[in-house]
Amino acid sequence: MKNLLRAEILKLKGNWLVTLSFVIAFILPFLTLAMTLFSNQVDLAEESVFHILLRQNHIFLTLMVCNLLFALMITNIICKEFQYGTIDDILSIPVNRSRFLIAKELVSFIWMMAIGLFSFCICLIIGVVFRLEGYSLQTILYGLVRYVLAVTISIIPLQLIIWVSVLFKNYVISLAVSIVALVGSIVAFNTKDFIFVYPFSISFVLTNFKTTVLPEQLLTSMISLGIMGVVCISGLFFSFNRMDIKSHTV
Repeated sequence: MKNLLRAEILKLKGNWLVTLSFVIAFILPFLTLAMTLFSNQVDLAEESVFHILLRQNHIFLTLMVCNLLFALMITNIICKEFQYGTIDDILSIPVNRSRFLIAKELVSFIWMMAIGLFSFCICLIIGVVFRLEGYSLQTILYGLVRYVLAVTISIIPLQLIIWVSVLFKNYVISLAVSIVALVGSIVAFNTKDFIFVYPFSISFVLTNFKTTVLPEQLLTSMISLGIMGVVCISGLFFSFNRMDIKSHTV
C-alpha cells in the first residue's frame, strides 16, 4: 500500500489542477472578506467579524469547493488512468484491485484536506493582517474543527462522482454530475427542509457555524448520508473489481 500511495502522489507532480486548486483556495477567503466587510453579513451583536469570516468561507468550502473543485480533482485522478491507457496495467496486476481504489481515495482525501486547511490558514492570516475583531484562540480552534470535519464528511457523497468516473470513464459525464450536485446544494441551501436530506449539502449541515439543527433533522441527515455512502461505495468497488481488461479511452 505504501508503494501505491507513493505512486499516486508522484502522479500529481506537475499536474495543473494542483496549482489551480490552491489558487482557488487562496482567492475564496478574500472574496469572503469582501462580502463580510461590504455587506450586511456583519452583526456584531451575535458574532465577531473574524467569526463571520470563518463562517462565510466555510459556506463556500462546503457548498461550492467540496461539490465542484473536489469533484474535479477526484475525476482527474480516476479518469486520467483511462486517458493515458494505464488502467490496463493496473487491472492486470495480480493483486486485490480494491487496494488501487483505496490508494486513490487516500491521496484524494489528503489533497482535499490540504486545500481545506490552506483556505482556513488564509483566513487566519487575513485575521492578523486586517486585525479583525474576534480573532482568538477559541475561535481558531472552533473553526479548525469544523473545517476538518467538513472535508472529512464531504468525501462520502463524492463517492458518487468516483463511481460515475469508473463506470463511464469520461470527464464530461463526471463533471456534469458534479455540476448537478453543486446546483442541488445551492437550491438546498436556500430551503428549510431539503438541505437536511440532500447528501451533497450535509457536510454543511453537520459542521455549520450558526444554524441550530434539531435532533430529527440531524438524524435525517445522517441516514441520508449513510445510505448514499453504502450504495455508492459498494457499487464503486463492485464495478471496479468486475471491470474487464481492454482498451479504454476518455
